[in-house]
This record gives sequence, C-alpha cells and structure tokens, in this order.
Amino acid sequence: MRKLFARRPSPAMVVAFVALLAAVGGTAAALPGKNTIDSGDLKKGAVKRSDIARNAVNGKKVAKNSITGRQIKEGTLGKVRRAETANSAGSIGGVTFSPFRYVNEGTGDPVPILDFGGLTIAASCSFDVLSLTAGSKVADAELGGYTVEASPDAADPSPRPQNLAYDADFDPGDTVNLVPNDEDEEVGELRYSKRDGTSVSVQFHIYGGNNGAGADAGRCAVSGVALSF
Repeated sequence: MRKLFARRPSPAMVVAFVALLAAVGGTAAALPGKNTIDSGDLKKGAVKRSDIARNAVNGKKVAKNSITGRQIKEGTLGKVRRAETANSAGSIGGVTFSPFRYVNEGTGDPVPILDFGGLTIAASCSFDVLSLTAGSKVADAELGGYTVEASPDAADPSPRPQNLAYDADFDPGDTVNLVPNDEDEEVGELRYSKRDGTSVSVQFHIYGGNNGAGADAGRCAVSGVALSF
C-alpha cells in the first residue's frame, strides 16, 4: 500500500484528474467585468430580499407597468384629498352610465364635470351661485331639460318645472345654460338626443349655500348620473 502512494503522479494523470473534476462539477467562466450579470445567469428565486442593498432599486430601474396593486401595501399610502370633480363610467345590462360630482367652497372658473356620449357639462361657482352649461360634440343634436325646486316654499308648496332649457339644433360650439337662476335646492333632468338614434339621459341634484348664510355660505355642489342607451 505504501508503494502505491510513494510514486509521484505523472503529468498525464494530473490532466486526466482535472478533466474528471470538470466533467463532474461543471465549468465556470470568469465574468469579463463589473455589472455583466443578466437574468440568464441567475436561477429562479436565487436573489432574495436580503441580497438587495437598501435604496438600490428606484423608479428608473423598474419597468413601466410592472408594479400592480398586489405589490403595494395600502397602509403605506397617504390620504387622498377630496377631489373637486369626480367622473367614472360603467355598464350594466347594456346601459352605460357615468356618475358625476362637483363641489366648490367659494368661487371657481368653469370646469368640465361630464363628457359622455357626445354631451358635455361644465360647472362653476360664484359664491353659492352655481352655473351649469351644456355643450355638444355632435352636430344636429337636440337637448331638452328642466329643474324642479327640491324644497318648495310654504307659500308655494307645489313643485313645478322651471329653468327650462331647450335647443332643437344643438351643434358643437353651442351652449345651453341649464340653471339660469340662483337656486339653492334643485333636482333636474335633461335629455340629449342624436341623429343616429342614441340618447343620453341625465338626472342631477343641485345644492347651494343658502344665499350666503350659515355654515355652508358660498358653497356650490351638484351630483348626478348620465345614462346612455
């Protein structure tokens, strides 16, 4: 047994031994430089959170639209401020709808609150006096509407249509004032029809600031929903 290890291995034996190790353990190639590892060099799940330096990943290193709501912890998000306008669309049973809302605590320039089925509505506030203006994106449309006092006076308890609005040839660039008078509590309805036979029906509720008195002095608000069918 001593004689077996007493002899120094030949060069051929060394080369054969190295080749055997390479065949069994695989080969490794030296990387040509810094930052040259790509996704093909890594096994799935090989990189853990502990392997990434703090602040090493920023917005520039994240692919567009690669982060969704599942990756965001909602508790870390700040409170969203109340929006002045809100408008989103949906569909139920083939009827498309779009709710809208506008709130202003004093004065404000006209802002669009509805853009739906060719009908547009803009709102503005001038110290509790709400202005609603309708427009059309389609030629030769027709618009008709009215409002009704939501809280009639004791002297005239019967609600009746008022603030009548109508345009039989409603074209782009035309405007219709839906609330020409100063109203504090109104419910309204309008119908917008197009030559292709489709229509938009709108119901809305107006809330004013009680003629500049009380806690809501100067406030304008309107909310409603538009239906397309």
